[in-house]
Amino acid sequence: MGFANNDLVQSAIEAQIANEENNEEEYFDFNPLQLYFGDDYVVNDKITIHQPSIQDYITYGEENIQSVIYPFISNTTKCRLQLWNNGIDWNDITNQQLFSILIKSIDLEYSKLMFGNIDFHGFSFFTEEKDGKESVILYNPIQDIKIDEPTRIKMCKYIQYMFHTFPPEEEFTSSKTLKRDLINRDKQNLLAMKRDSSLKPPSLLSMISFYLNHPGSKYKKNELRNVGIVEFYDSVQRLQIYESTHAVINGSYSGFVDTSKIPKNEFNFMRDLKGSA
Repeated sequence: MGFANNDLVQSAIEAQIANEENNEEEYFDFNPLQLYFGDDYVVNDKITIHQPSIQDYITYGEENIQSVIYPFISNTTKCRLQLWNNGIDWNDITNQQLFSILIKSIDLEYSKLMFGNIDFHGFSFFTEEKDGKESVILYNPIQDIKIDEPTRIKMCKYIQYMFHTFPPEEEFTSSKTLKRDLINRDKQNLLAMKRDSSLKPPSLLSMISFYLNHPGSKYKKNELRNVGIVEFYDSVQRLQIYESTHAVINGSYSGFVDTSKIPKNEFNFMRDLKGSA
């Protein structure tokens, strides 16, 4: 294993940009039931991901936990404005390279909650030869931990589903005009969110307040402390589904709603939860 040179990194970037989307689907291999019940996820013999509870959020702070997961819920499209402002074209870098940049901001004080003693600051690009082929990986030589492309994808997919937070669909373009338009759109969206807080996702406090004050809540306040974040998010969304489905059914019985235009799945209380960007 050797430290990667710029030419090799660039050739790997060009190859990975073309294949990244297919690779992400290939390595989606965890059990959603394990997520729901809060089991640890063993990525490999060096990396295990632990699910935080509501009490962990109380102890560590929502913003601090969000800062830890940010590299895992991001892609080049999500970060294109930040990249652009730093002189980087998001079309010219892979998610693996972006990941290598973002993990440098992870604070060990907070990341130990989910990743134990892994020091993300210690990772750099190295080349690895396997089956006669060389590839670029992230490697921490002090802790002897490797994050290759399949490992990164597994970690990201798991954490995205854990926190029910998904990056947007990727948008690539070689058109200078379209690049400018996309960047301007991102700037406008950012300004709109700063002006209107309702455009931002609800805080954990807002969700807890909604849940505890809903008649369908099964936990009391102190009992909620030990609930895993996945079960909690699921419970909040289930209550929302219950309310919306109940409203649709009541409307159909009253005759005031044209049910012919409503998808049948909207009448299903047990329908699958959908991810959102």
